[in-house]
Amino acid sequence: MTVPTRPADLVNPRAGEQLWFENNQTGTRIQGICPAHSSGPSMHRQLRTEENPTVVRGRIRYIVDGRVHELGPGDTVRIRPGTPHRFENPYDEEAEIDNPPGLLWSMRSG
Repeated sequence: MTVPTRPADLVNPRAGEQLWFENNQTGTRIQGICPAHSSGPSMHRQLRTEENPTVVRGRIRYIVDGRVHELGPGDTVRIRPGTPHRFENPYDEEAEIDNPPGLLWSMRSG
């Protein structure tokens, strides 16, 4: 899996991560690139959805409900609806993430 060649649907101007969204009958696939040494987004939560991001390449750190998860290629973390979480990439290489369909996207900071 590689990210789309079209421009990203969402870019974090502070941390530089890029996200692509693809909607179909089963939900929304979210693909992302997180640059090396990126602080990532602030703590946030999806109120009605579950996320199951999988690292495609590189390494990334997820903080989910206060627990730290260090992930590498093929690793997945489960994020239940309403759970505060964020990610960051403190490593020397870019990371690519794939979050499979089945999501209703509803994001709220905090």
